[in-house]
Amino acid sequence: MNLLNVFEMILLSSLIGSLIVLVILITKGIFRNKLSPCFHYYIWLILLLKLIIPVGPQTPLNVSNMYENFYMQSPTNEKAQINPSKQVETTDLDNSTSITPIEYTTKGIINIPLELKLIIEKVLCFIWLLGVVILSLRLIKGHKKLKKIVTNSIKNVTTLHNEILYSCKKVMNIRTEVGLSYSRVISSPSLCGLISPHILIPTNVAENVCDEEFEYIIMHELTHFKNRDILINWFITLLSMLYWFNPILLYGFHKMRQDCESSCDNRAISYLDEGKNIQYGNSIIRVLELTGSSTKLMGTTSMVMNSSQIKRRIIMISKFKKVNIKNILLASIIVVVVGGAAIALNTSKSKVDQPIVIAEEFVRNLYTVDANKVAEFNKLGQIGPGVIGEGATKESTAATNDEYTKAALSLDKSVQPLMTAQGYDSIVTTTFNILGAKICAENNYTSQVTSFTLGENVYKDNGDKVRYLYEANLKFTSTDGKDDVTDSTKGYVELLKENGQWKVDQYNITSPLKLYR
Repeated sequence: MNLLNVFEMILLSSLIGSLIVLVILITKGIFRNKLSPCFHYYIWLILLLKLIIPVGPQTPLNVSNMYENFYMQSPTNEKAQINPSKQVETTDLDNSTSITPIEYTTKGIINIPLELKLIIEKVLCFIWLLGVVILSLRLIKGHKKLKKIVTNSIKNVTTLHNEILYSCKKVMNIRTEVGLSYSRVISSPSLCGLISPHILIPTNVAENVCDEEFEYIIMHELTHFKNRDILINWFITLLSMLYWFNPILLYGFHKMRQDCESSCDNRAISYLDEGKNIQYGNSIIRVLELTGSSTKLMGTTSMVMNSSQIKRRIIMISKFKKVNIKNILLASIIVVVVGGAAIALNTSKSKVDQPIVIAEEFVRNLYTVDANKVAEFNKLGQIGPGVIGEGATKESTAATNDEYTKAALSLDKSVQPLMTAQGYDSIVTTTFNILGAKICAENNYTSQVTSFTLGENVYKDNGDKVRYLYEANLKFTSTDGKDDVTDSTKGYVELLKENGQWKVDQYNITSPLKLYR
């Protein structure tokens, strides 16, 4: 799978993710006050899982199928039909005629300018990759900054603060060693460290809060640790880098981070005595007073981000209620419904694994001939298959055959992997595999496919077999660049599933190139 294939998968996953974000936002809006903050946070995990694993079973909501249907439908809805009772003449390189029955009906065809499509796709892929590289450099810089902050932080914390940390860990049943230090350069209490967790406390917060408020701060950060929020935050960060071009997904990630803090508040309060939620809320307000709005450090969970978010959190803290069975059942039903929709809405496979794309790539590779391919064809003609005759030995003949086979395969390196063994043997027998190279070599041309036309699959009810009628328009350019000739060819491509992958099994030409005739 090359970089363009990865880019196509990213685009399809981006579309799916956008739909899931909209579904989650609507669901959260409907059940805003009926479900706990933890539900409002963890339902976002459906989005993360779907972006990480975009493939799934074949369903009517398969995005690749939607793409294929759109790809083949004509805006004018014109119809082109071939009578099943008729037979189509095909011509091979020996000018002999064979009769092949075709049963085919197509509802319209679109011309796809391949050159333009490839150029646009490559430009967009380059822009996407450039954005990923820039964000990766920013991530590395941010990680180095955080590492420096932790290294330079004040490790000599007070005995009382260490005792509070130990007491909170005991209440929350946390046995992992968690570091604690003060820092003058951060503006909000934060948890960092995926492998070695560490709590950073701003110096002015550590010096100006009471012991009870400090306990609530530690409880909040330990809850982040217990919920594995650092790991989830890293997934969000990495996915934000890959999908930087999609504002809907970026907004979803932003809302998920906000819901993470509200969920953490809710879980932290559950460890406190009844009625302590108001004091917990006051401690958040106190931290905001001491630090103001803060800028989030890369790879951390910050307790306080901005004042607008604090208002919403304080309201939810003041309305804290323990989860009951009714809420659990409702949340479970919603997760099953939304999760089921996310599973149904998938890419199945990358667009590049779909038969429609394999068919196009196969025909395009056959008729795309550059100077190197012409040279290889000429070399093929000079070698010729080895034949035992006077003065020839079996060894010299075998060596000639090996050289001939090697040169022949160099012409098919982009075609053979797309075909079944039987299909490849067939085009070798008809010499369709070297038709484009032969025409170019004889006329001192190079060739490229300028547009491609594909019809609808004739085998609609067969999930393991497809046949497409195609028309390819080609441009032949003389080797000196002074002469251009346009031509077209028609035929059909039939594909089968082999070991779960689509392969070309039959290929036939119904209207040969004029240059060949």
